[in-house]
Amino acid sequence: MKIEGPLRDTAWAAGGVAFAILALMLGLSIGRLQSVDRAAATELAEQRAKVDGVLRRTQEQIKANQSRLDRLDTYERKATALRKQIDSRTQEVTGLDQEIAGKRQELGTLTSRVEQKRSEPMSLPAGHFTVGRDIPAGRYTVVGSSNFIVNSGMKVNTILGGGSIGVDQYVCELEVGDRIEAGGANQYYPM
Repeated sequence: MKIEGPLRDTAWAAGGVAFAILALMLGLSIGRLQSVDRAAATELAEQRAKVDGVLRRTQEQIKANQSRLDRLDTYERKATALRKQIDSRTQEVTGLDQEIAGKRQELGTLTSRVEQKRSEPMSLPAGHFTVGRDIPAGRYTVVGSSNFIVNSGMKVNTILGGGSIGVDQYVCELEVGDRIEAGGANQYYPM
C-alpha cells in the first residue's frame, strides 16, 4: 500500500520522530555508558595511583629493612667470632689456672723442703768462712768444741764445748759479709 499525500508526510514525520527518539535514547545510553566508563576509568586510575604509592613505600621499607638486616648479619658474624675468641680464651685461662694450681702445689712442696732444710743444722768444718757465701745470714745457735770467732773477735770470741772455760752453745746473729774463724767443726742451728 502506497501512502500518498498528507498522510505520507505524517507517516514520514512520525517515522522521523520515532527515529529521532530512538537515536536520542541510543545516544543517551551511549553517553551514559561513556560517562560510566570514564568514571570507572578515573576511579581505577586513582586506585592504581594509590596502589603504586603503597608499592613504592613498601619497596622503600624493604630496602631500608634489607640494609638493617645486612647490618644485623654483620653484627651476628662479629658476635659469633667474638664468642669463638671468648671460648678460646676461656679454655686458655682454664689451662693456665690448672698450670698455676700445679705450680702452687710445686711451690708449696719446695717451700716445705726449704723450711725443712733451714731448720736442719748446718755443719761447717774447721776453717774460715764468709756469711752469705758459705752459710746464709740469720740467727743461729752454734754448738761445737773449739774456738768460735766472728770478725776477728770484734763481734764474737768464745770457746765452745762446755767444761770449765767454754760454753755448751752460743746464740748469735750472722750478717752477710761477717767472717767466721772456727778451730773445729761446728753445728749451726737456725732459729
